Amino acid sequence: MMLRGRDKVGINLTAPSDLREIYLACVARGEKLPCSFAVGGWH
Repeated sequence: MMLRGRDKVGINLTAPSDLREIYLACVARGEKLPCSFAVGGWH
């Protein structure tokens, strides 16, 4: 993920990954791909 603004991030969907395959399937069906990200970690 790359921070692109106060409320915007970018993700790489060109590199081979499961997320890319899910995204391409949504595009083929004409659907949006909702995403959420958790920032932080557990101790």
